[in-house]
Amino acid sequence: MDQFVTIMHSLLAYLYGRARPMHTVANPFLESVRIRIIELHRRLNALVVKWRAGKLPLPCKPRPGRARTQNPDRPKFPTKHGWLRAYTDLLIVNHVLTIEAHVHHNAEFARFLAEVPQAGRILRPLCHMLAIDPPAAIKRSPAPRKPRPKRPKPAVQQHRASIFTTPARFHLKVPRLRSRKA
Repeated sequence: MDQFVTIMHSLLAYLYGRARPMHTVANPFLESVRIRIIELHRRLNALVVKWRAGKLPLPCKPRPGRARTQNPDRPKFPTKHGWLRAYTDLLIVNHVLTIEAHVHHNAEFARFLAEVPQAGRILRPLCHMLAIDPPAAIKRSPAPRKPRPKRPKPAVQQHRASIFTTPARFHLKVPRLRSRKA
């Protein structure tokens, strides 16, 4: 778990280095991304500390009928899978590969994810923005879709006209030609 902290600090240092020298429109955006990752990292560290101390809170049960309210001050991030790579250069791939290897192959981290289901709520957005396939312990099943109502098929009119016959309305109407008398 301590190695994951080091990896996250490296990613944050990289994003900080990318956001500062850029004098473009993306600068405030990358700064808000960095703040979002810091918040995810802080929440994950708090869960790890509680998990190691054995004082982990029980996961909350979902409340039916609870209305969600949007915070107008919270920045809107893109929703495409792996969207952070589009806003940075190729050097972020090294950080992504390191995080992915740690998430999928570290035994202590896998045990942590199995015992702490709350960590999925923190790690899923991070995996989504970095295009990392989330581990099976935190992967969500897709929401069930309502079946679409079947549309009635339109009544098909049987047209028995032959392909080789021309309808009467398309016949050329030529006036009778009179032959000249000699």
